[in-house]
Amino acid sequence: FSGMALSAVVLLLACCLLLPETAVRRPGKISLLSLAGKIIRDFRLWQYALLVALFNILLFSYYLHGPFIFKVLGFSDTAFGFSGIALGVATLLGSLSNAGFLRRGVTPRRLISFACLLALTGCVGIFYLRTSIWLLLPMMWLVYAYAIAIPNLLSGALVHYQTQLGSARALFGL
Repeated sequence: FSGMALSAVVLLLACCLLLPETAVRRPGKISLLSLAGKIIRDFRLWQYALLVALFNILLFSYYLHGPFIFKVLGFSDTAFGFSGIALGVATLLGSLSNAGFLRRGVTPRRLISFACLLALTGCVGIFYLRTSIWLLLPMMWLVYAYAIAIPNLLSGALVHYQTQLGSARALFGL
């Protein structure tokens, strides 16, 4: 235990002394309260936060309702668990596609719009296939869109807060 405690103290001191955001002599240092006020008034940031929240709701509603849907369709909890493999493949494909699109010069803003369109079509598909196991296909489509949208949303949300990025990330996460 004492070794872990000593490591924690050393890490805390290193962070306070070496990280640019916690360095004592930093020009233009802004207080956390002032930063929070700036973030609260930033309409653009609220738009990003709303999109992140909506994508999370789309994804996690499946994890919330999925077991019950599978039970109604006559499948076991194990079958629902295996659906995670399909969603994992879709996530991987979405991440790889996102990286490929960015390498080809597609802007994050365009990718976010594309992902929103994909998510919308996925939701329509889920609605129409909700009484069939085939709802997994549009759900995979939705997860593919999630894997494209979320990295671009999170990387773009705080671009105006680069000098206080760690604190801004902490406040954005609230």
